[in-house]
Amino acid sequence: MPLRKTITTLFVAALMFSQSGCASIVSGGAKTLPIMSTPDGAELEVKNLRSGETILKAKTPFTALLERSSGFFQSAKYEVRINKEGYLPHQTVIEAGINGWYFGNIIFGGLVGLLIVDPATGAMWRINEESVMAKLYPDTTQGRADFQKDEEIRIAAEKAAEAVLKAGPR
Repeated sequence: MPLRKTITTLFVAALMFSQSGCASIVSGGAKTLPIMSTPDGAELEVKNLRSGETILKAKTPFTALLERSSGFFQSAKYEVRINKEGYLPHQTVIEAGINGWYFGNIIFGGLVGLLIVDPATGAMWRINEESVMAKLYPDTTQGRADFQKDEEIRIAAEKAAEAVLKAGPR
């Protein structure tokens, strides 16, 4: 009798595991995203760009809970706006990309995980940003000049990183 009970338990466990998606198991649900600004106390607005809805209004610092999906097989995309009187506004886009664990369904989750569970739960998507940190520049001639200089440095760094990635390993 104990062998039969063990086999039944293993069968039920295998059945339950096969009915869940790989990314759902590994990655969980919504993304916790701390949003900060220097200086603190700025107005924060998060807009879902897929639906057009403003989903959050708060003051910095704030920790937002963002869904990784905007529907079945559709990644989430958000616009984060940070404003404070006397400072230049800050805006950034947060977009979910494919979660590498989603492809684990080929081995572990099967078609149910690949075509139903992970797309339905949003686990097939991943938000890579760990936080949003906005440096707000004073809305003055010097503040605008500092912002422009920092933007040029940021763009140059991005281009250099792209060139290194394009060149590949040596």
